[in-house]
Amino acid sequence: MKTITFAITLAVFGLVAGVSSMDAAAQSDDTSTLEGDVNIGVIYPLSGDLAERGTHRLAGAELGAVDFNEYLASIGMDWQLVLNVEDTETKPT
Repeated sequence: MKTITFAITLAVFGLVAGVSSMDAAAQSDDTSTLEGDVNIGVIYPLSGDLAERGTHRLAGAELGAVDFNEYLASIGMDWQLVLNVEDTETKPT
């Protein structure tokens, strides 16, 4: 349970920092905007000795992405986060 809470906290912190950056960019003269899918690479040990930890962390990341995508939709943004997940198989390489 601690792992999930920690992962969710990290995900929310990262997303809040990203929202602050978006607010700053929105207030600048930069007219570029994001559209479509914004891919985020995620690597966790989903198999092997640390698989339980990896699956918990992935669940937190997925929850964070869902919540953030709902927020983006609520403010009328035309993009969303998409997690691209890879399994490290608990191998350091």
